[in-house]
Amino acid sequence: MSDRSTDPLPRVARRADTDPLPPIGQRKVTGFAALSAGEMLAGLADRRFTARQLVDGLLAHIEAHEPHIAALTWLDGDGARAAADAIDSRRARGAPLGPLAGLPMTVKDGVDVAGMPTTLGLPWLRGNVPGDDAAVVRRLKAAGAIIMGKSALPFASYDWQTAPPGRPVTGNPHDTTRTPGGSSGGAAAALAAGFTPFEIGSDVAGSIRLPAAFCGVVGLRPSEGALPQQGHANMPRGPTTLRHLSTVGPMARTVEDCRLLFDALRSPAPFQAPSPPLHPATPVDLGGLQFGWCDRLLDVPLPAAVHDAFADFRRRLAATGARLERYDPADAVDFEQAFEVWGRIQGTELRWAWPLPLRHPPLSWLGPLLMRLRFGPGRLTRSLGRGLRAGPRGYFAALEARDALAERFDRWVGGVDAWLVPVAPEAFEHRPTGKPFEVDGRTVPYGDLLGAYNCPIAAFGAPALSLPIRRRGLPIGIQIVAPRWHDHRLLAIGEAIEQALGAGYRPPAPIFGLGVPQSAGAR
Repeated sequence: MSDRSTDPLPRVARRADTDPLPPIGQRKVTGFAALSAGEMLAGLADRRFTARQLVDGLLAHIEAHEPHIAALTWLDGDGARAAADAIDSRRARGAPLGPLAGLPMTVKDGVDVAGMPTTLGLPWLRGNVPGDDAAVVRRLKAAGAIIMGKSALPFASYDWQTAPPGRPVTGNPHDTTRTPGGSSGGAAAALAAGFTPFEIGSDVAGSIRLPAAFCGVVGLRPSEGALPQQGHANMPRGPTTLRHLSTVGPMARTVEDCRLLFDALRSPAPFQAPSPPLHPATPVDLGGLQFGWCDRLLDVPLPAAVHDAFADFRRRLAATGARLERYDPADAVDFEQAFEVWGRIQGTELRWAWPLPLRHPPLSWLGPLLMRLRFGPGRLTRSLGRGLRAGPRGYFAALEARDALAERFDRWVGGVDAWLVPVAPEAFEHRPTGKPFEVDGRTVPYGDLLGAYNCPIAAFGAPALSLPIRRRGLPIGIQIVAPRWHDHRLLAIGEAIEQALGAGYRPPAPIFGLGVPQSAGAR
């Protein structure tokens, strides 16, 4: 059977019995899946292995473990091998190569890759195969990356769990009875499982940050507008209506790898306009930095395990000489208003992506009802409902309010080198979407627990780096936030923390969760 069959996830060939990869340094390597992207690139450059060997090794790893996790929706093994062979031939001839030449990777289903289905988690789009690459995919290919396939997302790419209709529920590699998050849940699971060294996710309400935290990987929600959106979340035969709040972004197993990918995504492909300029990175000395932190937003409680891990992380960070102070936005920036504005903008833009009968009276009243039925009561559905009913005047008023909030947040968060705040609870067991949570004896709406620490920051358009801070048992992550356009500085700070606190991640191997929480290494 060809790898390009009509099966949503075609089979892949097994690698050869002998893994050609030698040990690197003093660390024993069990296979290609255990390598960071940087190590893969170094091995390719030094010709310790070929791109074809790397592709075959990862495809075999995927074949062995994908049935347990269901992280991927499409895999083009034949195309990946052909691309690898072409890069190996160019390398052998001494031809110029891009910075990611020979590096295999997958991207989120909602990002267009020519010749691969973009379903957006909608069953009726299984036959939607775009003929053009998304802008960020063109940049990846120009850099020499090999796109092997697509990763899973939830229905309509809109949930904090990943349960694509008609497909197995995606499991968290640390414990497959739990969710990897969403909507970039397949992306985070594929990274944590060692299927891919890089991923492209997208984030409008924590869809990069929350899955990264649940799976113990790294994800950057860039400043809004820092990367081109063309070819992301496209509905066939219709204009793209999601013009604000949403952004694509890099995901990886380490901050160093995330920075490598972000640099490639910032470099325009031929015939593309350059991305807006960002402030340059400056040297980072943790001992000279001042961090603000906050462990509770909008009076939404988080489990004790999150608070304990966050407190331990702050103690370890302070031991490097960094200064930390409680930095609560309550007196400076109205997060309640930010959540409301987020919902009004997002709801209005969502409405124009819905089927025509639901956009206008008499059926337009169904939109808010459907949102409440799916996600339950709370701030999320109240604010989205107002947006779904808003007219042009209300929409533009929300955009204007958002501009003012973003400027206020930039000034406030710019008062420290970076702001530390939780992302979400630990990964929870698979549950019906919208079912409320019990936290410390309180019932918390589904959308409040998962959105309160994510949606307002998206409303500000600020860059936020999701960084794992605990990996024993289930991972826990925090987000590190900076003012708009300080993405390079944010990554430099994250990389310094990673190096100082030993945060480099390796996927569990050789067997993943299978319903039993797995240790992912020392904290």
